[in-house]
Amino acid sequence: MLTLIMLSGCGAKEDTATTTQEEYTPIEVAAVKKDTIYNSTMITGKVSGKTDVAIIPKIAGKVAEVSVKVGQEVKAGQTIAILDKVDLQNRVEQAKASMNTAAVGIEQSKSAVASASVGMEQAQVALQQAQDGIKSIQASYNLAKANYDANYEKIQNAKLNLERSKALYEQGIISKAEYEQAQLAASDNTIKVLEAQLAQAEESLNQSNNGVNQAKVAVRQAQAGYEQANTGVKQAQSGYEQAKVAYDQALRALNDAVITSPVDGVVYAVNVEKGEIASSAQPIATITSVDKVYVKVDVTEKLVTKLQKGNNINLEISSISDKKIPGIITLINPVANLQNNLYTIEIEVDNKDHQIKPGMFAKAQFNTDNKKDVMVINSEAVTVNNKKQIVYVEQNGKAVEKEVETGLDNGEYVEIKKGITLNEKVIVKGQDLVENGDKVKVVGGAK
Repeated sequence: MLTLIMLSGCGAKEDTATTTQEEYTPIEVAAVKKDTIYNSTMITGKVSGKTDVAIIPKIAGKVAEVSVKVGQEVKAGQTIAILDKVDLQNRVEQAKASMNTAAVGIEQSKSAVASASVGMEQAQVALQQAQDGIKSIQASYNLAKANYDANYEKIQNAKLNLERSKALYEQGIISKAEYEQAQLAASDNTIKVLEAQLAQAEESLNQSNNGVNQAKVAVRQAQAGYEQANTGVKQAQSGYEQAKVAYDQALRALNDAVITSPVDGVVYAVNVEKGEIASSAQPIATITSVDKVYVKVDVTEKLVTKLQKGNNINLEISSISDKKIPGIITLINPVANLQNNLYTIEIEVDNKDHQIKPGMFAKAQFNTDNKKDVMVINSEAVTVNNKKQIVYVEQNGKAVEKEVETGLDNGEYVEIKKGITLNEKVIVKGQDLVENGDKVKVVGGAK
């Protein structure tokens, strides 16, 4: 307890002065307030790139140029290395020439189709003409046949009549003139003329039929030629497509000779040098994406049960800034590490400005057991007296002892469940020096 003695005097007298004495304990106080309280655990981890991308060449070839170095930042699409292009360019030119030749073949095949189509149309016209011509010839043949048949029957009847006429002539019943007329009617000369006419008509009909048959053959040949020409077009198109595939492959190979980064990031490793042979057996380089980075920390089983994927976590990276850096839990390993029995937590952090570098150390602050809108005071304000938790509040210049019931205590602040009220002034410094009813004076904190 501090005792202050104040002296006062008057005039030049050297008499004993009147004395005034006051005793009190200087204290600091803090008002009881409502706030959010939580336990906080700080764990150190190491920053790593979010994604490691192995840059593997799509084709094998001799390295003509390496454009990056380890530690260099690169953008998506930036050139990493270039392979020798001489042979690849030659392949492109050869494939292009083959494709052009195949294109000419298509045009020639199309011309053949057009010619075959004209030939087929001409053959069909000729067939139609032959078919139209045979109709009149068939009619002439039919007429000759009918005339022959009709006259043949008459001659046969005339021959029968000649026998009767001969007997009548010999009997003197008819005259010689009538008998001769009967002989003339039964003569074979007439039938021969008719046979000749019928034979000629038949010959003409046969020739017309042959002409129609030949025209049909010509049509079939023209159709076959047309189909063959169409097949030639398909074959030429197939040849062109194959040539184009070869050209596209050669062109892709030429483009693939320029090897670029698929992501923004930092070059983690370069595995080839100029003049070496690159292949798919080994990555040319490894790029670590740093648009997002992650911090891995190991936590105890007591803490891991209080964490969930998606929880927001504040990080401190002293080499970057004193400010809190927000992160989010993206992975909680459900299985403990066999060596240390700790659980690995992954915290993802946005890093679009690339200030955070892989390899840096970060402190992760895990806030658990959150309680909102509760009465809190400084933890140091609570003392123990006869197994009771008490605090001292300042009332009218005196220290008043009050028993309290506490809740969550994070070492800095403690939750007060009952015993004091909001805005009371709790002694936070000097509380160990006072007893109930002692005079006090507020020299710091809330007044």
